[in-house]
Amino acid sequence: EVAEKLAYQSAELLDQRIDIINALIDELVYRQIELPAFSSLDALAERAHAEVQERIFGTVLHRIPPNHRECLQALLLTDKLGQRQSEYNELKRSAKRPTRRHLEILVEHLEWLDSIAAEDDILAGIPDSKIRHFAAQAMAYDVSELRECAEAKCYTLLVALIRRMQVRARDQLAEMFLRRVATI
Repeated sequence: EVAEKLAYQSAELLDQRIDIINALIDELVYRQIELPAFSSLDALAERAHAEVQERIFGTVLHRIPPNHRECLQALLLTDKLGQRQSEYNELKRSAKRPTRRHLEILVEHLEWLDSIAAEDDILAGIPDSKIRHFAAQAMAYDVSELRECAEAKCYTLLVALIRRMQVRARDQLAEMFLRRVATI
């Protein structure tokens, strides 16, 4: 069916079920195809979204080498002596004011992110909109919520968050550098 094919194509790029439904409606109207009942569109969008998400999670999980999985799992641990929070909280940290001290801290943070980062090909073929959505999901979760996720979803969210935090740290580093240079 045309609507099913369109739903899966839309789910590849869109993250919210309502956006998938809207894309379906737009395309069906454009093609002058009679619209099915809203409940049918809703069920189709939900199914397409769930299947595409599971496929992406499975793909990412299979691309992560076992030693890197251990590294990602270590981010969620809090049982180290004297450590009340996991490294996951450190992962979500952002930069402060552009002072020399904060610049050094940001450089150290970026080096740490690079040391735990996955290989680039782990997220290859996944649209940036999906990566941003997964990173936003991971950012909203705390450690206990992330631990409750299925293994494939947990690792995908972590890898996406690390990637986005690397981008953010590099952007902040460039901004801090430009601000420091502007004061000279």
